[in-house]
Amino acid sequence: MKNMPAIAYHFLLAMWVGGVAVFTFLVTPAVFRSFDRDMAGRVVGAVFPGYFTFLLAVSLAAAAVYALSSATGASRRTVVAMLLAAIAMAAYLKFSLYPEIVAVKKSVASFVTTPPDSPERARFMRLHAASSVINLLFLADGAVLLVLAAGGRIR
Repeated sequence: MKNMPAIAYHFLLAMWVGGVAVFTFLVTPAVFRSFDRDMAGRVVGAVFPGYFTFLLAVSLAAAAVYALSSATGASRRTVVAMLLAAIAMAAYLKFSLYPEIVAVKKSVASFVTTPPDSPERARFMRLHAASSVINLLFLADGAVLLVLAAGGRIR
């Protein structure tokens, strides 16, 4: 029973990394290959609220479980900093960046017919790029935490 926090922490990190990787590298590209850009955007857009909630929930849960672990020293400070960074990224995506993207997206009638150089579409693309970068940083953060945990530093 004393290993339960470590087991739960490893499981949460695996869900974190696996969930983000599957959505980012398998699901989203498949949707955009299968539908025109507007329909694919609607499909993925319907998933995003749950996806961003998942990011925040899994990072908060990992931090809470990690707090119960017996890790100490410099590695603990590094892990805590990485968990806090992940929580901040997830919260920013869910509560700030994604709502801004939704608002801007409403001003673009169609991504098929709206010229790529229109101001609204250009703003959407900048916000989307920022979201994509943060998503990849969140994935990298979780992957590093998983490697650290698998290396036996978390007990």
